[in-house]
Amino acid sequence: MNQIIVSGNLGDDPRTAVTATGRAVARFSICSKMKYVDANGKQKEIPEWHRCIAWGKIADDVSMFLSKGDYIMVLGREQSRSYTDKNNIKRNMTEINVQSIWMPLMYFREKSQKVAQSPPNYQDIGQEVHEEEIPF
Repeated sequence: MNQIIVSGNLGDDPRTAVTATGRAVARFSICSKMKYVDANGKQKEIPEWHRCIAWGKIADDVSMFLSKGDYIMVLGREQSRSYTDKNNIKRNMTEINVQSIWMPLMYFREKSQKVAQSPPNYQDIGQEVHEEEIPF
């Protein structure tokens, strides 16, 4: 089973786009923090950054309701991929393919009052994710 749950704050506003086939996609990063006490008794935090990608209805919700600094929790599956950058260097990356997002109700209430609601579009639930559809 490949399931991961991460909670933390968004490091920046989500980057959203639409693929050539009309499917919404959103990329964002979450910073989680591991807390521990060092040998001197001082509490320390280690930040850990997680790259996330969301598709379809979830991507629409991300673009409407989330912004830098928001606290969220995501459930998804971890996936690794490689690509060649603009300098022709092969790079590897690991990201979370988001299946569900939770955010505190107060964020949702504040943001939903600012956003005009559109009817939900559930046509891509359960569809396979293809890397060639990623526009960025």
